[in-house]
Amino acid sequence: MSKLVAALAMSHSPLIPSIPTAPPIEKREKVQEAYDQCRVILEEKKPQAIIIISAEHMSTLSPQLIPPFTLGVAESYSGPLDKWIGIPQKEYKGSLEFSHFLLSRLYQNHFDVAMAGELALDHGIIQPLHFVEPREEEVVVIPVVLNGITPPLPSMKRCYEFGKVLREAIEEQEIFERVAILGTGGLSHWVGTKEMGTVNEEWDRRVLDLIQSGRAKEFACMNDEEIIPAGNGAEEVRAWSVVVGASLSNQGQVIAYENVKEWVTGLGFVEMKVEEGALV
Repeated sequence: MSKLVAALAMSHSPLIPSIPTAPPIEKREKVQEAYDQCRVILEEKKPQAIIIISAEHMSTLSPQLIPPFTLGVAESYSGPLDKWIGIPQKEYKGSLEFSHFLLSRLYQNHFDVAMAGELALDHGIIQPLHFVEPREEEVVVIPVVLNGITPPLPSMKRCYEFGKVLREAIEEQEIFERVAILGTGGLSHWVGTKEMGTVNEEWDRRVLDLIQSGRAKEFACMNDEEIIPAGNGAEEVRAWSVVVGASLSNQGQVIAYENVKEWVTGLGFVEMKVEEGALV
């Protein structure tokens, strides 16, 4: 029987690998420990495939065509597209069969997702994957790119529902017995504005508290106005909302949080509890 074995949400920043020594050493070590803990979780759960969700950064897709959701349908993917971040180029194995199955189930559930036969992956997917992918076993990667930058954006609730459909598809397919889902982005940060470098730690901790205190759906279904105080980069937490939906749980465990202004981001790491067939 196929099942979801892990549901993780975490922040990313291209500055983590490109200027790794910018923050104080204690902050760097805590962030690395958080990524290491996420990697250990994945190594223990032994997924054969990882569905990884990140927001578009005006690089992976064309500025003239940005669907709400885009799913990779290719035999392999390469990255990072943004070569300057300091991570070596790598090719990741995909699965046409699994991607097509996911698409068919999404279509049946009224999600008209774009399919990408070619998809170069940027830091939003490659940077966290570089730190957390299992070391001993090669896993299949299924990338999902959502619109988290160019209004109008898909609502947080729509992303939450998207995650629930992904969960259904994961359990219906017979291609991979063990699948993990990973959402990357956020937390609070501003990109390309005068506030860049600011972190709204109060907002970040409120989000993490909602998740840890059993109110994850309340976070996952936030309205747009609730995200504004955390900056335009915080719109990426839609990827976290997908993970909450896929977990079918209202609670997660906070692994770590660091306010790292040198990497212009509030960095959060969460493992969602994976419920068996429960509906939030």
